[in-house]
Amino acid sequence: MNRFLRWIFVGSGGIRSGWRLLIYATIIAVIYEVATPVIRYLPAGMDGSTLRPWLGLSDMTGLVIVLFAAWLMSRIEHRPLFIYGLPFREAFRGKFWIGFLFGIVAITAILLCLHAAGVYRINAVATTGIDALEAAVLWGLIFVCAGLFEEFTFRGYVQFTLTTGTGFWIASAITSLLFGFLHIGNHGENALGIISVVCFALFHCVTLRQTGNLWMSVGFHATWDWSESFLYGVPDSGTTTWHPLFTTTLKGPVWLTGGNDGPEASVLALLAVLIMTLLVLRLYPTPQYRTKAEFAPMASRS
Repeated sequence: MNRFLRWIFVGSGGIRSGWRLLIYATIIAVIYEVATPVIRYLPAGMDGSTLRPWLGLSDMTGLVIVLFAAWLMSRIEHRPLFIYGLPFREAFRGKFWIGFLFGIVAITAILLCLHAAGVYRINAVATTGIDALEAAVLWGLIFVCAGLFEEFTFRGYVQFTLTTGTGFWIASAITSLLFGFLHIGNHGENALGIISVVCFALFHCVTLRQTGNLWMSVGFHATWDWSESFLYGVPDSGTTTWHPLFTTTLKGPVWLTGGNDGPEASVLALLAVLIMTLLVLRLYPTPQYRTKAEFAPMASRS
């Protein structure tokens, strides 16, 4: 390879980030294409604007595909898989549960404010007894899968690779804007909701930078969705769920209630993001995110 071609494809850190992302995206596209005959027979996770439990199958399938693609890239790049944000040794440990607390406290505080303002009301219990317990556990598992899939898809390998090429904050802006863009087609989304989605994505980038991995974000993502959709029975990004715990009424100014988009499109959600960001910076004042494997032995951490 002559020097000019080498300069195009290879930098000081190996294959340039843009080419690595292209290879990663190609691997995922090929896997999806090969798996299409199977994927098309998976039950639909959506019934109109209502989430069905089968959503978990599509998220789990997506998670396996993006993790496998990242594993292949880790072999190409001679890096441990854990460096892309999901160290298995920390799975469902302290940071996950801190994120869990952040999520449930944040949505509960928002809905208490909306209730005090007279725009949110719990009407009745919708699911009782063993059905409620089964739905709670099922939706909990589903939203953990959703949290893992979405967080790794946007802030795992892609965030890492963009960071090596552009720096952390430019990479965060790109992944967060992309995350917001892909929410535009959701049923019931509005402009404030998209802004809120981008702000939540940036918040997750901050937690990644300060904690060093995605487990806090996964915990937050899972419990926020679970609390909105199942526990409090309000729309989540314009969707509702099968068998919520309560039937509720959310009626008032769209800027306050979020309208059909749900509380995450409320101005209160933006305030919550700001407060949570400050808390994360207080809890984890020193950034822990790394794009170089500084641990030994590397293979044991993946």
